[in-house]
Amino acid sequence: MLGLDNPGPIDFNSPVPGYGKILPADSPHFRVSNFGGWFFLFWAGLLVVVIALPWCINQAVKHKSYLPILTLTAGVVTSLGEPMLDLVGHLRWAENLASSHYHNFGIHIPLLIPPCYGLFMGLEAYWIWSMIQRGLTVRNFYMIFAAIGLSDAVMELPGLGLGAYKYYGPQPFMFWKFPFYWSFTNAASIMTVATLIHFLWPLVKDDPTKRLLVIPCGIIATTMAEFGCGFPVFLAMNTYQRHGQV
Repeated sequence: MLGLDNPGPIDFNSPVPGYGKILPADSPHFRVSNFGGWFFLFWAGLLVVVIALPWCINQAVKHKSYLPILTLTAGVVTSLGEPMLDLVGHLRWAENLASSHYHNFGIHIPLLIPPCYGLFMGLEAYWIWSMIQRGLTVRNFYMIFAAIGLSDAVMELPGLGLGAYKYYGPQPFMFWKFPFYWSFTNAASIMTVATLIHFLWPLVKDDPTKRLLVIPCGIIATTMAEFGCGFPVFLAMNTYQRHGQV
């Protein structure tokens, strides 16, 4: 199992909010350069979302195709779950990143997170959904899964290299600064969003009110997949070991 070599006494009243009470962060306060912060904001999804948003609106207004804007919205709403994943996954943010003014679990979420989720949990899920409509073999499905996992790593590594955020504490499957189990859980989440929409959309597409049920699909599917796939790692990372006992 994973644990600290010399954790010392358990501090259940940690003065540093948002970094866990069993495995506290080392040096929790750090800053990223202005270039690094703004570059990663656009790299993580804002640029693509800004470009894609007019297309999504055009699809809804001119072509009565509402799923693109609904999946984009679903992705943004899904970002509400980010603090929970940061807490159990031991991730901390540079303190000078542009803020979204949203915080939970004691963690302040930067502005880059909503568009990041809009891109990956929204638009990327929509793209997978469109591939499913064309027909996919099981092999093709898993090839897309692998490509999505790789895209997650490609997105995260620049932010880690620039110092926009860090993973702290014992992290399994760590390569350079990125624990690659996140590629698996994040890819599973995006694929689950697309699959859930695949089954839901035929049931709601003809009813303007029921179409809105697509929006919570993101956070429902992400919670299912992130914790369904990642709970062994999260349990191990947050288990305190002392004198050979858990």
